[in-house]
Amino acid sequence: MPKEPASGCGCQITQLLNIDDTQLIENSIVEHLPRVPILIDPETGAVICDVLAISEYLEENFKDYPSLLSDDIVKRSDIRVFSSHIHADLLPLMSGMSYANSFRKNNQKEIPNDALEQLKETLELLENTLARKKAKGWTGEFLFGDFSLADAMFAPIAQQIRGWNIKVTNNEVNNYLDSLLNRESIKLYLEEAKQPYKLLEEAKENSPTWIARHYRIWEEIRMIHNCENDVYHILEDDVGLLFFNLAFKGYSKEEIAKTVLNEYDVDEKRY
Repeated sequence: MPKEPASGCGCQITQLLNIDDTQLIENSIVEHLPRVPILIDPETGAVICDVLAISEYLEENFKDYPSLLSDDIVKRSDIRVFSSHIHADLLPLMSGMSYANSFRKNNQKEIPNDALEQLKETLELLENTLARKKAKGWTGEFLFGDFSLADAMFAPIAQQIRGWNIKVTNNEVNNYLDSLLNRESIKLYLEEAKQPYKLLEEAKENSPTWIARHYRIWEEIRMIHNCENDVYHILEDDVGLLFFNLAFKGYSKEEIAKTVLNEYDVDEKRY
């Protein structure tokens, strides 16, 4: 099976090369166009980045799995067009109604006008797409009948709509959003995405744990990422990594200091 060595963004190609145990990224097109996530298939030697390109590759090479692009040529074209739109055209909506804040109870800000306009257009798109599905006689609870790549691509936007408590007046759109967010694979994905925010809410404000839990860590390259501000830092050595992990686990300042001193056999009286 292919493997994904990277997820998120902001990674430099040298960092990706350092953790690529297949050594296939080097001299691939991805070395010159680094974008994550990256999928590496050791069986074929293929290296693919970008969500849509990865989806196409999986569709072409793993035919024993259910198709996410449909065997119907019209549906297939529709799914590609819709997925491309979600992937490339919704930056104001995604930034103005942040995905991260959709999981937070009390940290939602005023939505900018450009995001509101795009939200309105997106809800109208859903309404028209679902109406077109009915007119075509396509059965199923998702955008083009059966669950497809278009639904998978739209799931984060659906979470934003619900998480930001956006009022949706169209019954068909509401039913679609419920069906999508209650699909087992989507529920599992969202539950995993919620975990960092649940951990943050459990931490005492301004404590080492609260500060650390604003970040996700990529231990292989000692990189921490603040998802809200899209800021990255590299922990320069093992001491920094140890400090971060202890804080993330809930250790107090005193417990962190004592643990680090014991780990490196340093006399506490010297500090």
